[in-house]
Amino acid sequence: DSAFNALSADSLNVLSAWMEFQPVYTWGDSNSTFDFSAFQINKYWQHNDFDSDSLSALDFDNNNIASQIQVSDSLITFNIRPDIVQGWLNSRVDSTLPEHFGLLLKPSASTDKIIGFPASNGSQFGAVPTLKIVIERPGEYVDTLETTIIREDVHVVEGILPDVGTKNILLQSGLLGRGMLKFDLTKIPANSVINKANLFVDVDSSLTEYGNPILDSLEIALFTDSSDLQVVDSTIAPRYLLRNGNVFSGEIHTLLQVLVNGNDNNGFRLKLTNEERAVDRLVLNGSTAVDTANRPKLIITYTSTK
Repeated sequence: DSAFNALSADSLNVLSAWMEFQPVYTWGDSNSTFDFSAFQINKYWQHNDFDSDSLSALDFDNNNIASQIQVSDSLITFNIRPDIVQGWLNSRVDSTLPEHFGLLLKPSASTDKIIGFPASNGSQFGAVPTLKIVIERPGEYVDTLETTIIREDVHVVEGILPDVGTKNILLQSGLLGRGMLKFDLTKIPANSVINKANLFVDVDSSLTEYGNPILDSLEIALFTDSSDLQVVDSTIAPRYLLRNGNVFSGEIHTLLQVLVNGNDNNGFRLKLTNEERAVDRLVLNGSTAVDTANRPKLIITYTSTK
């Protein structure tokens, strides 16, 4: 309140300002340099459904406002000119001034890795981005304001899904590459009780690229339409496959039971559990893998009610 009142009275000065980000995820060449720029956005944007098309249409000022960028494994910081942040604060108390619409952080073309940090609602993963502002009310005090991003944020990964061959299943974070599995269940008598169903999928390690921290699970859910790899049955809770070396496995009898009870078998959707916060590329051996031991396996124990 004291800062707000001082702004209203035009008696608050910004002495310095910087942003801090604490990395929790890395992907790419860990020894390569990392550089980026920060640009002021000129118009309102919304994080819902923001994608690469939205990014290409984003209206922003092309002047880089980031200086003295420092990058380490545990902390990324950059300074922002005091007069720019002064303008942001002043617009909070004077509606006639240009509004602050946030920043675009854009990696340099020479950057050969990705660094991830928690979003504003991701405090469970670590410290969220913070803007720190040293303010002065002449003759009264010097203080530091610390504010986390509280409105909107989003990240966009641009690129093309790689070709991993027709014998493999590609799951890709960031670009949202998802997979499909379908098993012939016709030999199981209708309305049987599925006691146990264990699914195993094998990783092609030569084509797979993990980030850090390493991916530990996959989500499997039922498709409502085998021709649409986006829509799954929201009335049935998904199950999870956990990683043990180069194999992901899990118990999925609840999904099988729905199909045996009469629902259409449109197959299962596979997706990475970190697909919205990472860029891992997981390649699984498919049903036509040369080595039959590496093909997906479903082991079912059931009791026939007939």
